[in-house]
Amino acid sequence: MKTIATWLVHIVRATRVGWSLPAAMEAGPKGQLFADLMQAQIAEKLSADRLVSYETVRDTVREAVSVLHREGTDATGEVFAKAQRLAAPLADTDPELDALSQSWIEQAMAFYDVRLGDLKSAEARLERAMADDTRLEQDFGYDLMHIGRIHTLHLWARVQAAKGDVSTALQTTDAVLIYLHGGGEDLPFGTGWSSNLAKQIRPDLASAMTCRICSEIGAIVQSMSQAEARQYLLVMPGLKQVAALGIYDEITAWRSAKLAWCEGQVYDFFESLVPALMAGRGQTCLWYTMVLDAVSVAKGLREQSGLLFAQDVAQRAEEDTADPIVLPGVIRAALRNCDAVSLSVPLIVNWPKRRFHLMCMGLPRSGTTSLFTLFRPMRAANEYAEKATIDALTGQIPGSDLATFLARRDRESALEMDAASFLHLAAPELVTQCPDAGFVLPIRPPAEWFESYLKMLLRWHDGFQAKGRTPPDWMKAYGQLLFGHFDWAEIATEDARERFMPKVAERFLGHWADATSRTLEVLPPQRRLVLHTHDLGRRRGDLAQLAGITEEHITTESHANISPPGPDILQGISRSELAQMAQEICGPAYLAASVEADAHQATV
Repeated sequence: MKTIATWLVHIVRATRVGWSLPAAMEAGPKGQLFADLMQAQIAEKLSADRLVSYETVRDTVREAVSVLHREGTDATGEVFAKAQRLAAPLADTDPELDALSQSWIEQAMAFYDVRLGDLKSAEARLERAMADDTRLEQDFGYDLMHIGRIHTLHLWARVQAAKGDVSTALQTTDAVLIYLHGGGEDLPFGTGWSSNLAKQIRPDLASAMTCRICSEIGAIVQSMSQAEARQYLLVMPGLKQVAALGIYDEITAWRSAKLAWCEGQVYDFFESLVPALMAGRGQTCLWYTMVLDAVSVAKGLREQSGLLFAQDVAQRAEEDTADPIVLPGVIRAALRNCDAVSLSVPLIVNWPKRRFHLMCMGLPRSGTTSLFTLFRPMRAANEYAEKATIDALTGQIPGSDLATFLARRDRESALEMDAASFLHLAAPELVTQCPDAGFVLPIRPPAEWFESYLKMLLRWHDGFQAKGRTPPDWMKAYGQLLFGHFDWAEIATEDARERFMPKVAERFLGHWADATSRTLEVLPPQRRLVLHTHDLGRRRGDLAQLAGITEEHITTESHANISPPGPDILQGISRSELAQMAQEICGPAYLAASVEADAHQATV
């Protein structure tokens, strides 16, 4: 089971991979597919001289929009005025050219009005553009204008969102999705809609518009709180239908990840998000919105890590040469400024709920892996967040006390069986922090335990050495915490073991005795189950009783991590000497634990 920190690493990596891939956005979502087809149809229908007149107006409008993007509103008005002067004579002389020209002018100037903040004027212009588009479709035979009118409707929905009427905007966009995919007779803006006409829309144009509309939906809900976004997403049947089609991977992945984000289900969010980010930018702007959601989760869970991730995103967004036309300005700005913006609303996280809560209090090599295996069908983990927890136990996490770390670890994992071999070191804190938890203490004969533990350490050491590396520092710090003194050099070779084995065995067995005695003192008798390691499989009923579940929920697998055969590693001490030492050092603790384990009943 991945830790939150591990998931955040995966998200950062997936974002970088996805951003490094070529942007897949092609003609469709930019609207260029429709534009190219429409211009070809116009060229077919108009004579050469009329086509020149139309193209003169069209190109002047295009120039105005280009100036608006480059230089802002102040420099744009005169270019639009020029386009209007060129189109004015057509009103009385050529109704078809007039409709073609005015559609261009009104839609472009609606965008201009939005930039000026005059939304009422923008809305009126789109109403006039829709009337012109309808004339072109119904009176002049421009059948492609049916999808063109949906483009105009999309702009109208965008104006509704700008006005603050997001409900109308989302209802409209969802209605478009239903209409495009065979389920609608009418649309909220304009006239002349019908299911028969919808069926005649070219599939590639319908697909392009689907991507465009879903981009708009993603941009609108991006600024919403989790609760508000969830409220809208759950009542949008068109979006649900499109996501379920299985042909729009990015839309399907986005809706799944967004709903998990809305509901605060961070693990489900990560599961949906990582492969979607790895896939790279598709035919919508939804990949970018998922990055923004990832930043919000990262900041909400790990403030410092989230800030570093946000800085990385902001830099990449600033340098992004593939910044698509379809990307709304609000999303573009959010990406480039996400490192400077704090969460406006605290992230709500609904951690998974437990059916029961058990923790392993055993030492390493005492059956922690077997306990995990027995509870594998449940929400179980073996050595969850091992390095981070050991860092906390050894005081290696600056600015964080152990109790705070343990509470966060428990909350984030929500494990039902927490099978870790280091939790016994925090038994007092865990007994207090987790009043409903049950504790399992598997006991292994001390001499047998020592030999198994030593073999495991040597396998680790040899594995690192085979890769040309040394064991990490946290392992040595952990060994010093357990045994007071730990040095790989004392056990790494036969010669070293021949020399240091008695002292090593004394320290290990001393830890066994102290840890077992301390754990027995701390764990409440009514909340614990002490059992022999070799009895784990036979005590399935008692384990189930402690958990409050039926035995059928537990697997029949046990002893899942038996030491593999290998050479004798007990140089410097005989087994009889080791057994005598174990009896002297561990005898009282082993007897106390065995008496309870041999009772063959759960004390719950």
